Amino acid sequence: MASISRARRAAASAAVLLLACGPPKGLAPGAATATNLPPPLPPRKLAEVFLLEAAGAQPDDTVLSVPSRPGRIVVLRRSAPDFGPFAELDFPERVLTGAGDAAVARLGVHPRPGLYGVDFELEGSLAEGATIAFSYGAHFVAPAGARQRYGTDIAFERELAIGRVMGDTLVVFLPTSRPGSDMLSAPLPGPGRYLVAAPR
Repeated sequence: MASISRARRAAASAAVLLLACGPPKGLAPGAATATNLPPPLPPRKLAEVFLLEAAGAQPDDTVLSVPSRPGRIVVLRRSAPDFGPFAELDFPERVLTGAGDAAVARLGVHPRPGLYGVDFELEGSLAEGATIAFSYGAHFVAPAGARQRYGTDIAFERELAIGRVMGDTLVVFLPTSRPGSDMLSAPLPGPGRYLVAAPR
């Protein structure tokens, strides 16, 4: 197994941050928008992709309730000792609504063990405009076979994108942008499993 980028660490006081409206503070600004997204990769069977692996401390499962309608940013950080950024879910104003127009929406974010991926659960509704981002600047590992397939770790990294798993067997890649070094961002269409992957 080969590490494919330089390691970086970030100090923080909590594993999950919930931010009000304003620029993202957990990951670099510049999330994907509808006007600047590249076309997505074609869908692939789960067995036909390399999943980006994550070593080191993993984030904890997170369940929280947030008020409907105001903008919110959920920053998921790794557990002790590094507390580095792992993923960020950005919900602009009026995008997130509680179930049946309830006053709060209930969110669940569950990291996938050993992978750059999360299961996102929602009791409520989600309008267009939400995004998901992964920061893989530390502890990431190229899976077995990726170097042989792509020739170099950098070439493998260039092909990474965020995919949504459908029916446990199909990865539907989302239009993915790179708002910063070692970061990927894509639209968040709704609840589901999201993984960082590249075609085999």
